[in-house]
Amino acid sequence: MVKKWKSKSLTRILSEIERFSEENNYAIIVEGKRDKNALIKFGIKEDKIILGAYKNADKIIGDITNYNGAIFLYDFDRTGKRKTEYLCSVIYSEGINVNKFYSSELENAGITHIEEISSMLEEEPRHVFYTHEL
Repeated sequence: MVKKWKSKSLTRILSEIERFSEENNYAIIVEGKRDKNALIKFGIKEDKIILGAYKNADKIIGDITNYNGAIFLYDFDRTGKRKTEYLCSVIYSEGINVNKFYSSELENAGITHIEEISSMLEEEPRHVFYTHEL
């Protein structure tokens, strides 16, 4: 199945996530190990990524106390969306900043499962820029 990239490239979105996380000290919360590995493979620092699978909201809140907020990158299936909404509302009610913008960006780019990022990066069209000295 061929996926279409809309508006922004996947590489650009992931770069923005990485930069935002670093500049604002935000944790990136994903569902599982394969999701985490896909982000690490892209180059996002492992210490910024928190596994949310099988954790309740209190445990996730405990994991992100040293951060200024959290970026949620759960899958975009019905279950992932439901978990995201629940966890974001609980965490936000505790006064912790929540960012779902990049989640929407990835969904708009055709991602349905975060673990797909690795294979989609391999398929993504690349632009080559040449420079030459005069």
